[in-house]
Amino acid sequence: MEPAMLAAPPETGGVDAAVYAAERNAQEHGPNKRTDGRGKVPRHGRRSTEPPLDAQVAPRADMMSWSTHIDAVAEETPLVSLRAGPSHERRRTLSLLALYASIFTMAMAMSLDAMSFNLYLNYACSEFNALSSMGTVMIVQQLVRAIAKPPVAKLSDVVGRIGTLLLVLGLYAGGYAIMASATSFMMLLGGTIVQSLGATGVQVLQSVIIADTTSVQWRGLLIGTVNVPYLVNFALAGPLVDFALRTHGWRFGFGIWVLAVPLSAAPLLVTLLVGYRRARRRAQRSAPPPTPSVWREMDLLGMGLFSSGLTLVLLPLSLGGFSAVAEGWTSESQQLVAGFLLLGAFALWQARTATPFLPYSALSNFTVMAVCTIGALDFAGFYLSWTYLAPFIMILKDWDQVRTAYFVSAQNVTSTITGIIVGMLMAYTRRLKGFLTYGYIVRVLGIALMIHFRSLGHTAVTLVLCQVLQGIGGGSVALTMQVAVQVAVPPTRVAVVTAFELLTTEVGAAVGSALASALFTSLLRPALDTHLPYLPHTELDRIQGNLGAVLEYPVGSLERIGITQAWVDVMRTLCITSLLVQVPALAMTFFIPEMNLHDSHTHRHRAADPERDEPHGTPLESPARFQSPPWSRDRRPAPGK
Repeated sequence: MEPAMLAAPPETGGVDAAVYAAERNAQEHGPNKRTDGRGKVPRHGRRSTEPPLDAQVAPRADMMSWSTHIDAVAEETPLVSLRAGPSHERRRTLSLLALYASIFTMAMAMSLDAMSFNLYLNYACSEFNALSSMGTVMIVQQLVRAIAKPPVAKLSDVVGRIGTLLLVLGLYAGGYAIMASATSFMMLLGGTIVQSLGATGVQVLQSVIIADTTSVQWRGLLIGTVNVPYLVNFALAGPLVDFALRTHGWRFGFGIWVLAVPLSAAPLLVTLLVGYRRARRRAQRSAPPPTPSVWREMDLLGMGLFSSGLTLVLLPLSLGGFSAVAEGWTSESQQLVAGFLLLGAFALWQARTATPFLPYSALSNFTVMAVCTIGALDFAGFYLSWTYLAPFIMILKDWDQVRTAYFVSAQNVTSTITGIIVGMLMAYTRRLKGFLTYGYIVRVLGIALMIHFRSLGHTAVTLVLCQVLQGIGGGSVALTMQVAVQVAVPPTRVAVVTAFELLTTEVGAAVGSALASALFTSLLRPALDTHLPYLPHTELDRIQGNLGAVLEYPVGSLERIGITQAWVDVMRTLCITSLLVQVPALAMTFFIPEMNLHDSHTHRHRAADPERDEPHGTPLESPARFQSPPWSRDRRPAPGK
């Protein structure tokens, strides 16, 4: 008879310690159990600052995948019964549906916010005469998103998912309150930073909760499904922004989210709280273990060195271009040198501290590092070709704002649809490497075609084709990357590596935006001088910094043709640079090991050995059986086995 399956022994800080103690006491001191102390008692409560990914460390129940202990009590997940049976199965299914519906509701609001944010920001910056500073706002926002992810993940492991969710929701709504009441550009920028902290925290927790409650086989499909709101809001964002700007202005547009964000997250909070209370009712009352220092775990010094160094490196390049840095010992050069020194100090600190900001366990795992490098290069290449796409297409095709918005969003819509399809195929085939590699091939093909078609004389169909190819490849790559890093590590490290993967992609986005801004600033003015040598310098300065000045020239005029050709030259350089950045990432996809997305064998082993802690996935050569879909009880052996 198989031994009873227990929740994994929690480490210090887990709120489900009482649940585990009750289960362990019931099993060890039951009528048929030995109580003389000679039996093997699994060790728990072991402390290790950064255990290796393959260490045999008992995972915390609140951080393990649902599929690996389907009948155990997990922190803040909606388990409703400890006994198997038809009633338990029905209630468990309803609880899961309620959880995912709550996540979907929150994702609906967040996607609408993301698609309308920049449109409000245009008018907000213009009110403070700071429209030219929008690029700086975007880079700072991306850096905040990058820096905030690991601390949020660590905080969720220390204080729990519910407490962390309440904190980031407060930051989310509070940031919008600051922005809506801003009286200066600096106050607006401060509100943007606070809002970015909250939005990033919600994004991380959404990914972690999905990882907590799904098997790796079906995780990709659920991640893709959560992105469906982008398809709906593709048609809603424009009318919402138009209504807000026509009636009350951009402040009303930002202020909406002060109430909308908490309301959209309320169902998820209620679902998690209900599950948590049910788990506590089944546990005997016992004193919880001491909570470790949150501040020590978050490595605030490391965060400060990393964020400050990266900011001082990227901002001078984005604001002044490469020429400003190469002119001599200017303020831009000084900031650049200071940034590299801070990054060097950050590397030394990470090698010495006991609680590093960047997890050594992730840095020492080849699959995690390879996938994160691919993600960073992919996002850097994307932002190189995308940052100036909207003004470029308006100059090239003379499209209005509505048509331009649909064109720019075509890639996101295609990516969302592709993510859902790839998630279904991953669940059916239990594979992910092929979708990563072939998806990246399609993505690189789209970039290569952009070099040729983003020029004069080509139809809109060819331009849209490039965007569609980018979306197909990007949707496949983004989904498989997130699942790959989670499959490559034990459940205890899922939150950390998920945040690390999201951090590297955001850093790549910031680097790509900075490079695009630096190349644009350095190349556009010489290109205008080449194609419009007869225009005065004052007019060239106006054309370079004002899109409206460009659109004043009629289509077909010599000036408009010269301006368009200058933009084409710059865009070609940006696309070539993007291609050069992404080719190494494509090569790295071939070295990612193939993994089998199933949990049946690890589920059985963990039931027998609660201390065992292995990666979710299984190497392709492992003689395991596939897990059937949720609606089927039939289990078929793997093909060829």
